[in-house]
Order: sequence, then structure tokens, then C-alpha cells
Amino acid sequence: MDDILVLLLGISSFLLLFSYLRNQKKAHLSLSLTAMLFALFSKESAITLIDVIPILLVLFKNIKWKKALVITSYYLIPTMVFVGIRIKIVGSISGNKSIAGIDNLLVKAPNIAVEIATALKIMGLYVWKLIFPHPLVSDYSFNQITLTGFENPFTWLSILIYGIMLFLVIYCWRRAPIVSFSLSFFLLTISLYTNLFYTIGTSFGKRLLFIPSLGFSILCAYLLLLPFKIKSSKKLKLPNFKIPIGLTIILCAIYSFKTIDRNKAWKNNLTLCSTDIKNCSNSARCHYYNGLSIMKYQALASKNKNK
Repeated sequence: MDDILVLLLGISSFLLLFSYLRNQKKAHLSLSLTAMLFALFSKESAITLIDVIPILLVLFKNIKWKKALVITSYYLIPTMVFVGIRIKIVGSISGNKSIAGIDNLLVKAPNIAVEIATALKIMGLYVWKLIFPHPLVSDYSFNQITLTGFENPFTWLSILIYGIMLFLVIYCWRRAPIVSFSLSFFLLTISLYTNLFYTIGTSFGKRLLFIPSLGFSILCAYLLLLPFKIKSSKKLKLPNFKIPIGLTIILCAIYSFKTIDRNKAWKNNLTLCSTDIKNCSNSARCHYYNGLSIMKYQALASKNKNK
């Protein structure tokens, strides 16, 4: 729910900012700043959406970088308000919360090289799960994802993938702004969850892909239209979009089937744990909650039997 609010409020903030630039009404700018403040209150990861603003302005409003950064600086106001209130309530920006190794295995890394190599490997796993979400499990805590060094080929594959993304951001900056923006959006919004710049409370979580997936979705829409030479500004006439719409329906049907099929596992805790234990057999938490669910189920069955 928090990520949904962040995305809706963030997009609203962007649209209100565009409206302000179009009509110069300060009320729209104030509303944009307020929407961003509420996004930050919903979840602190909204801070990465502010990083997206100058890229939006430069690519789609033809504003120079200097002016774009000045406009973006307005969003320091809601940021400082949020930080001030957070410090007042929890005592610090981070909340002084210790991170357990069972939640984020990176805190148990024997050295910085292993920590970085594992974080890079996990970054690749995010991309893989975004494209091919199978199998779906509810927990990736210790030791479902294992610590690794730079000798692991998946670490280097992840470096290659993100290196290509960065290259495309630069290469497509003027040639294909939508590609550059969608990749920039993905990279900026997922950066907080990489554990490279800041250690968070988990090493990996599919739910963290919700906001970054918007960049992926924009890119997919662009690539679907590209082979048919249909410009995004072209008038919406159904005959022009028959094939792209057909492909979109097929893709949505495939991913929707996976989502609907997965919903069955969330019937109750026992069903979820007994289903996931088959695909997360190395997860300590998955085993713990599976055992706990079985104990509760058996205790409840015994109680009902003795009535």
C-alpha cells in the first residue's frame, strides 16, 4: 500500500510541476511540493523520485541542466520538513534500527569485497525477477540468497547488464529520450534498494520493484511500438495499434496468469509456507514460519477435536 501511495503521489507531483511550468501558477507548484511531501510520509524511498525531476525537465521540457537543478531544489523544502519530523519522532534519519543477519545477509559478509559482490549479484536478480517472475516465493532472507565473491559469474553478468543500461542512458539521451528516461527512472528508483549506498533492512524483496517497474513498463511500451514505426504522439486510431495491442494483451495474459495462479498460495499462512518451502528450502525464516504454521494448525485441530 505504501509503494502504491508513493507512486500515485509522485506522479501527481510530476504532473502538477508540469502544469506550473505551463501556466506559471504558484498554486500548482505548492500542490506539487505538498504531493511530494505526502509521498515521503508514505515511504522514505520517495526521495529517489526527486532525483528523477531534473531528467524529466531536461528530456521532455528542453530545460537546461542549471535551471532544471534550480527547479528541483524547490523539493528540498518537503525533504527537509520530512527529515525534521522523522528525526523528532524516531531520533534520527535511520531510526537507529539494528539490522539482523537473518533479514539482510549482507551485514554478515566477512569483508567489503564479498558484500559488494553479493549486492551486485542481487541487483541482477532484480532484473531477472522483473522479466521472468518464476518461481515466486514470499521470503528471500538468510540463506536463500548466498554470499558470494567476484569469482561468481552472475556478479559479472549483473555488472554487464547495468553497464549496458548506463551506456544506453547516455547513448539514447538525444536519439531516444523515452529509452533514456525509462532506464534512468529504473536505475534511480532502485538505487536505494541495492545496499551499495545504504544498508537497508532486507537484502532482496520483489515488492521493492513496484516503483522501479514503472520505468520497465514505459520501456516495454516504447519497444512494442518501435517495430511498427508508430510515434507516441500519433493520434489514437485503432487500426494503427492492432498488432501492438494484440502483443500487449498476450503479455498481460501471461503475467496475469502467473499472478492469479500465485494468489492461491496466499489462502492462509499454512498454505503459503508449505507452498514456498519447496522453492525456498534454504531460507531460515521460511522454515521457521512453516514449522510455526504447522504447530498452530495441529494445535487448533486438536482443540477442535476435543470439543
